[in-house]
Parts: sequence; structure tokens; C-alpha cells
Amino acid sequence: MDRLRGRAAARARALPGPRPLHRPAGRRRLRPPLDGAGRPAGGTPPAHRHRALGGGARGGGAVTERRVAVDVDGRGIAHVRLARPEARNAIDAEMVDALAAAVAACETRPGVRCVLISADGPSFTVGGDLRYMADHLDRLPEVLETLIGRYHATLTRLAELPLPVVCAVRGGTAGGGLGLLWCSDVVIAAADLKLASGFAHIALSGDGGSTWYLPRPSAASCSPRRRRSSGGWSAGWCPPRTSTPRPRRPRGASPPVPPSPTGTCAGCCAAPRRRPSRRASPRSAGPSSTAAPPPTRARASTPSWRSVRRTSPARGETPPAPPWRDAEMSGRMRVDALVIGAGAGGLCAAARLAHHGRRTLLVESRDRVGGRASTVEEEGFLVNTGAIAIEHGGVLEDTFRLVGAPFDIRVPTPATMFRLKGRDVDISRGGWGVLVNGITRKGASLLGGMGRARGGEMPDSELSVKAWLDGHTRNRTLHAIFRNLCAAIFAVNSDEMPARAFLTYFIQKGAFRNFGFSPSGTLGLMRGLSDAVVGDGGEVWLESRVRALHVEGARVRSATVTRGGEDVEVDADVVISNAGPAATVALCGRDHFDAAYLARMDRDLRASANIVVNVASREPLLRAPGIVTFGITRRLCNMANLTATCPELAPPGWNLHVAYGVPVPAVGDFDEEAEVALTLEDLRDQITDFDARARILSVRVMRGDWPAQRSVAGLDLPRETTLANLWNVGDGVREYADGGVQACAESARLAVEEALALAGPRPSAVLT
Repeated sequence: MDRLRGRAAARARALPGPRPLHRPAGRRRLRPPLDGAGRPAGGTPPAHRHRALGGGARGGGAVTERRVAVDVDGRGIAHVRLARPEARNAIDAEMVDALAAAVAACETRPGVRCVLISADGPSFTVGGDLRYMADHLDRLPEVLETLIGRYHATLTRLAELPLPVVCAVRGGTAGGGLGLLWCSDVVIAAADLKLASGFAHIALSGDGGSTWYLPRPSAASCSPRRRRSSGGWSAGWCPPRTSTPRPRRPRGASPPVPPSPTGTCAGCCAAPRRRPSRRASPRSAGPSSTAAPPPTRARASTPSWRSVRRTSPARGETPPAPPWRDAEMSGRMRVDALVIGAGAGGLCAAARLAHHGRRTLLVESRDRVGGRASTVEEEGFLVNTGAIAIEHGGVLEDTFRLVGAPFDIRVPTPATMFRLKGRDVDISRGGWGVLVNGITRKGASLLGGMGRARGGEMPDSELSVKAWLDGHTRNRTLHAIFRNLCAAIFAVNSDEMPARAFLTYFIQKGAFRNFGFSPSGTLGLMRGLSDAVVGDGGEVWLESRVRALHVEGARVRSATVTRGGEDVEVDADVVISNAGPAATVALCGRDHFDAAYLARMDRDLRASANIVVNVASREPLLRAPGIVTFGITRRLCNMANLTATCPELAPPGWNLHVAYGVPVPAVGDFDEEAEVALTLEDLRDQITDFDARARILSVRVMRGDWPAQRSVAGLDLPRETTLANLWNVGDGVREYADGGVQACAESARLAVEEALALAGPRPSAVLT
């Protein structure tokens, strides 16, 4: 067998560079079986994936992410510590998810200047958790596919951090754990270090990309012996050598010219780092040669679009051309699917399309993904651009799990509370009865109306929430609560929202009960979907704009995209737009849509507005760890205490809150200055000594082209358009009475399902 393996390796080395390889049917990439809705069959997400990463500890800036601890000291050193000593820090799915969240925190948290990686216990890490694998033998290919893909994506992100990374290792270090060493700039080895590789002599590039990274930082005299060794090696095998660590570029700067690949060894290694592929290459160089070229190397022949695995480009970085672009026609390219806009709906759609094997291009005009579910930095605080509450247990989480993106949120307990008569009330156990009876003794009529709605007896579609409520009670506090619920979820007032949609959402669907916050900001969460698109062979173009969609007959044939000051013509079989129905029609031209569609859009598509106030304080302004919805106010509807569960969003010693107000009217024109003033007055009324205790970071009014929501709930347009291969996704085309980011994810799921049905099955992909 060893002789046969040696011959196979020799034949592989003799080939003229990497080329596409067809996997035999028995070795094709396995996906979990899907039901008709595109979800994993059986309804229950795979047990080897995890959602929450634990609640953060307040104080000292330390946060425990289950099996990985992150601590940022006053000097800006982020200490990432593997914290599973009882299993010698063996790597399972929970460890990978925790490590991914830790790396994301290092990348996004303000003030971090460098990263130190170490581990608890006598061993750094023994690699993959064999017991975990044995527990999942019935679906081991699927488990390994997810585990390895997520781990490689995490190593890629670690390797591309614009920060110095130092790894301190001791004791046993083996298998996939070696990837953490080779991705670091400097490795400091204790005298008792013992390294072992599990892929010696079999011509495979395993162990978290070791055989790609290792020859680059190591001297030629070291790396061949290491790669050939199956019995392990100690720290003494790495003689100290002088080296110069690679210069770091600031966030957002263009990448420098890569240094020479023949780095040197210092203690263990310090040299330029490159990206690993999300999966191990099926071939590597032989014992006496350098490692195989990186996965992104251009091929002489026309490659499969699935041949290259990359992560999303950093801001300001121009990624290499995708493998499915015609090299001889730099001004034109062809894709299976074009997605316009990288908001929540667009990201979910692009990730699903790429996951299902479609060559996908996602175009975003801004410098980051997420849209109105993203994050910016203000005075050292990570401030969200809109959505903060991320619902779990539904189609949004299903999308992340389906494509293998980390769903890293922390769930406050209780998640939501109501401020009634000066005190915060938790109604999670008693529901509407506790809320209504806590306000008035005359709530029987209102509760009866809610009960009939639960049974399907709904009010007329034209009746507003306020008018429906007037028929049951005149209580001011109840009217204020209902108004503020309309404002908090749908960014409208109670006289602007249909009662049927309100009751469907809250009573029949029981929505917005289960949500959490992202410790890396909503951007950190959405970037996982962006990475999944690129990891599945797609492309994400930031700071690029779709100028026009070109229609022939009843189909979109191509798009003109401006990128880097140059126009690119993109031919696409399917187009999904997250730009909003009105903007999509403008890209095509109104003459390509029928009169009925245009009339409905002009009549029903009415954007709503809200006011967002980001507030910093030295002490918490709310006792509740989640979101508090207020009673009688002028414009303020609710306020969230973000750092109670996610202290990473603020500098050490600070708290971050965000308050929302909705103007009157929310749909149509209003006096912006006056409405903001009324919202701030509400904050002063609700928060004791607000001006003395709080510092306002920013006040944003979301309206017009950057609205709170693109339509009033219950009046959304359909996803389908007059054109056969064009769909809209997002908050202008939600399913009836859906709300939040969850609604955008649902619109994406349905649009992708229809697009895949139109396009038909795709032949098996060519993989390398």
C-alpha cells in the first residue's frame, strides 16, 4: 500500500500544475438531504452545529466563548485562549464555532493591536476530536464537511487579520491544531513541545493547511524533514534563525506586494501568511519539493467555477478575477445568478444560490455587507446601522446552518420587557394576559378580541390597529403600548398599520419572542454569509454599483456593473434584487413592467421612517439585559441594552445602548428636527439623570432612500415581477405580516426556491 501511495504521489508531482479533477461519484461532496423548502430534512438542525456562544462576562473586558476565552487588556493585546483542557483542547464543532467568534471579535473590536493565542492545560491541542467524530458515525461525511470547512474559513480569517498574531505552544500539538501555528506570524515554542502530523507519506494537504503554510515561513532545510515525519517532532527541530516579521497594513489599506515565499524560521516561524482553501487540496507536493501552489492560482485551462475557495475581500482590496470570468474578455463575464445589494435579504439569497452550486455574483454599492443590518465604528463603539435583534429558531438561522456560516448570537434573559408604571415587567411566562391585566382591570374585551384573532377571526383588512383597539378599550397606556409595538417592529404608528397584519404577527405567529445580539455587531454576523458565498465559489463585489439591467423579451439578459471606475457587462440567467422594488424597476425601465404591477407599486409601496439614538454611558441605563418597550411616550418606542450580553461592542468600562423613536407620521413627510427633539425628551423622561449619565454618540433618521422599512406591513409587493427571471427580496416584499431580519431571510428562501425551479438541476460540479 505504501508503494502504491508513493507511485501516486510521484504521478501527481509530474503533472504540469494543478488542474480540475472530477471526483468519483462515491467521493462527491456530500450535502445534508433537503426537504422541499430547501431546509435540512427532518426539521431539526444538525446537532454538530451550534448557535449561541455563551453569555459574555461583564467586567475586565473578558468574554468566554464556551471553549475559547478572549481577553483584551489595557495595552490592546487580545489573548485568545483554548479552554478545553479536560479534552486536551480537542477540536469539535463547538470549539470551531467559538474560535470563529473569537477571531471575529479580534477583528472588529476597537483598540485591539495584536493577538496572542495560547491554551489551557498541558497540551496546546491534539487536533480533531475523535470521540466527537465517533459519536456522529452515521453522518460522518456531512459532519466532517462542515467541521473542516468552518475550521478552514476561521484559519483564513486569522491569517488575514491586519494585526500581528503570536502563538504560544507547549506540550502535545497535532493534526488540525497545527494550522493555528502556521497561520501565526510568530510561534513561541516551549521546550516540551511535541508536534505530530497525521498526513505524512500519503500526498495529502491536511492538518489545517500545514503543508501549504509550512514551507513559506520555514527554511528549506526544515520543512522537508517535517513533512516526511509521521512520528512527530519537537521544538528542537526548529533551529532559531533571524527573521523580519511581515509589515502589517492598516484596516482598509491596499495589500502590499507579497514578500518572497522563502521565509525563515525564528523559534518556530515568522513570515508572510497566505489563505488556505476551505477544503484540503486532493494533492500536495512530494517530500522533496515545495508545497502545491495556493488554491487561487490561475490555471492554463478553463477551470470550474467551484475550483477556487476564497474569503470576502477586505475593504479597499481588489480581489483576483473569479475563475469563471473569460480571461480574454475582461469587460464581460457570465454567471448563473446576479444578486443586487448585500443587505440581509441579498446575502441570504446569494449564500443559498452558491450553496446550491450556482455561479453567484453579489454586488454591493457600499464598502461593507449588511446594508441596514450592518455595523460601523463610532468613537470606539460598534454601532449597528439598523437591525440589532437577530431572531433564532427560524428561517434566518436555518440559512446560516444550511450554508455553514456561524450563527453567533447571545440571547438576553429575559429578551424583552415592558415599562409599566415606572417598573420593568417580564411577560414571557404570562403573555398578553399579564400585560393587559397589569395595566387595567377592564381588559376582558381586548383579551377576547385577541382570542378570536388566535382562532382565525380577524378584523377587516382596512381597519387600523388604533381603530381596532378603540373598539375594545380607551386606556391610554394600552394604546401607547400597542403604538410602540407597531413602531418597534414595523416602524409605523398604530393608525398607519392594518390590525389584521399586527394580530397575525403577534397573535397567530407568536413572533419576536426569541432573539439575541451579535457580539461582533450585526456586520460580524452578516460577514459569515458573505464568506459562505465566496467559499462556495461565488464572488462579492463591494463598492460596486449595478447601473442598468438589460431586458430582452420578458427576461433580464445582462447587467452593467461599475467596479473600480470600469464598466463590466454581466450576463446572468437569474437576477435577484435586494435594492427594493422601486429601484429594481428603475434599473430595468418602467416600460418593461405591466400596468397592474406598476399601479400596485405606486399605490402600496410606502417607506416608513424611524429615529435611532446611540447612547454611551459608564453605568447601565437599563436594568433589563435585552429590549425594553415603553408605555406612554411622545415618540420613543423602545431601548436596547447591548453590552449587558455583548461587552465587546464598547470599549472597556463603557456601556452601549440604542433607543428607537418613530415620527408622526412615520409614512410621509415630517419635521425631522422637531421629531428628534421629542424623542430625546422621552429619553430624559424615561432615564433618570439622562444628561448627566449618558453621552449621545449619534442620532440617525432613517428615511427616504435609506428607510427604516421599505413598505408598511401587510402592503408588501410580491417577490415575483413581470420579468420571468427577476425577483425582489427584502423588506419591500415580505410574506404577509412578517417582520424583522427574519422576514428578509424568508423572502430570500422563497425567491431562491423559485429561481432554482426555473433554472432546473445543475450538473455535478468539477472540484479540485
